[in-house]
Amino acid sequence: MSGFNRDIIQYIEKYSKDGVRLKSKDSGEVLMIDAEISGTLKWKNDDSSLFFKIGKDKVNIALGKLRSILMPQGYYPFISKHDLNNHLKTPEQLSVIQFQTQYDILKFQDVQATNPRVTLDDIVGKIKYFDDAYGIEIYGASDNWILVRFKSLPDDISILAKEIIAFTPDTLPYVNRGMTRFYKTTEDQIMFLCDIIRYHKFVHFLWLENDT
Repeated sequence: MSGFNRDIIQYIEKYSKDGVRLKSKDSGEVLMIDAEISGTLKWKNDDSSLFFKIGKDKVNIALGKLRSILMPQGYYPFISKHDLNNHLKTPEQLSVIQFQTQYDILKFQDVQATNPRVTLDDIVGKIKYFDDAYGIEIYGASDNWILVRFKSLPDDISILAKEIIAFTPDTLPYVNRGMTRFYKTTEDQIMFLCDIIRYHKFVHFLWLENDT
């Protein structure tokens, strides 16, 4: 069944900081919803998401539980907004959409590179490449970033790091923000990115500056 039924909404609401909202992708219209609704909630074109705010300290546990319950039912929870400067007091935003593959998140969020020569199809294709090569899980996406977790890593992680930088050059300065006095050369910064990938397996693909 398309849309979001009462059981789904009530389960999601347990993790919400200030209520659950329904958003139309096409119009951007937002509706505050009541978990006591009956029937199924959806826009006419079914192209909608549920979203809610959650404390940064609770997001990982909530996302894990939501994914385990909702994904087998055809719903994909993901981080749709967060503070790239990692301020602890800034709440995260989680969204839930109906999906067939995890790449639907990228299309729903309409991820865009700052380079106009790089299309959404190019981005989806590259993420699929990383998935085929290493296995990935998409944990979040907005209009200019994607958060993924690598399931496996190559023996030489610098090869992967350089592929990531070639695809999203803004990833390197973001990872090294505040650390340039310790990692002054590009090679040092790449090695720092390698350490992050090795220990955390999470990477932000970022398009923050004009890289035309």
